[in-house]
Amino acid sequence: MKKFSTLMTVFLLTETTFFLGLSTALALNTVALSSRLESQISQNFDLFNSEGFGELKIGLTAAEVTQTLGEVESKGEQQFWGADGLYHQNWNYPQQGITLNMAAETEEGSAIVSSIRVQAPSQLKTRRGVGIGDSSAKVKQAYAPEEDAAAPISSDYFVAGSVYGGLIFEFQNNQVKEMFLGAVAE
Repeated sequence: MKKFSTLMTVFLLTETTFFLGLSTALALNTVALSSRLESQISQNFDLFNSEGFGELKIGLTAAEVTQTLGEVESKGEQQFWGADGLYHQNWNYPQQGITLNMAAETEEGSAIVSSIRVQAPSQLKTRRGVGIGDSSAKVKQAYAPEEDAAAPISSDYFVAGSVYGGLIFEFQNNQVKEMFLGAVAE
């Protein structure tokens, strides 16, 4: 009986050591993964917050938009989005090829730019000099370090940052057809 007890003790200690080692390894891998994810997220939001088209960028107030683009040509219907708890409304500038999504905390609240969509006839360029009509090669060269290769989008798109906050280029015949800055996923 003593041999069995000793054998069980050794077995339990071995198992405990194995599981503690496994738990430690998993914890260290989780920390490393978490650190990489935090770095990627930080890089994505740096791009999200630093990019823009000409003077347009995320976070501009309604007054700043009007000062930059003039009076809005048309406004979409205001809608409450449960995903972020904000009231959203598209401001359309078709003569300039620009659509802004404006967001506010209340229906009558002060709105700020939450996303920007640019297409022809816009002549605006990103901070790195990419505009409508430029080649997909120019986009890839300018934004290669920020490419989200895991984004589940076709080859007609390039995502810099992420779909949760980044710059998305749509191509037609290998040329930039549309540029979008913002979040397309929640």
